[in-house]
Amino acid sequence: MSDHENPAEQTQQLPKFPPRPTDTAQMPVLLIREHPVADEPEPAPPPAPSRAGRGLRIGLALAGLVGVATLSGGLWLLLAGRGAETPGTPVPATTVAQGEYEFTQQVEQRDTNCAAHAYGKVKDFLSGRPCDELVQLLLTTKSKEGADVVVALSVVRMPDTDGAVALKALTDTDNTGNINDLLREGKQVPNGPSQLTRAGYAAAQDGRAVVIAEADFFDVDRSDETLLRRIAQDSLRIGHKHAN
Repeated sequence: MSDHENPAEQTQQLPKFPPRPTDTAQMPVLLIREHPVADEPEPAPPPAPSRAGRGLRIGLALAGLVGVATLSGGLWLLLAGRGAETPGTPVPATTVAQGEYEFTQQVEQRDTNCAAHAYGKVKDFLSGRPCDELVQLLLTTKSKEGADVVVALSVVRMPDTDGAVALKALTDTDNTGNINDLLREGKQVPNGPSQLTRAGYAAAQDGRAVVIAEADFFDVDRSDETLLRRIAQDSLRIGHKHAN
């Protein structure tokens, strides 16, 4: 071919082949970066947990805390309870409210031989008609003026209602005897008198039981029969708790 030939003629003389598909395809470009581009957007944060999932986790955490607190409290009570059982530690007196006066129980005694704790005609009656059980209590309280008062309370449970009716009628009668108060049997209350002197009396029947109360001042020189009867009457509600 001569160097002076027409370029168009040269083109026409070249063999023609159909183009391959890869001739027109764009080659992929691989970019390698050593550092991230400054303005490249940060990856989106993970989706927030649902309210239900969050509530479940919080509930489980709170349940765990409550469990730990309950275990700790139970351990403390166990240790405290052991301390209260120390030999020689006095048992706190029981206080009963919800009435006109507040009574504190100091002494309690129980027996099934009522006649052994009675005198006079009452003793004779109980010897012939034995009771089921006798509960004797010593209580203390204060008058509205602050005077200390001791109350001897007796609850006699008879086998039947007829026996209770007959016993109350006998104890309500003067000079027929009574159930011994615990002071008479040698029991004491803190700083209290050694015996009843001018006691106020009250009694009540409760089914097959008879509740008997006698109240007196600590101060043996003080007397107020009306007030002492009122205190004895109020103390009967404590005896009713032991009547059945």
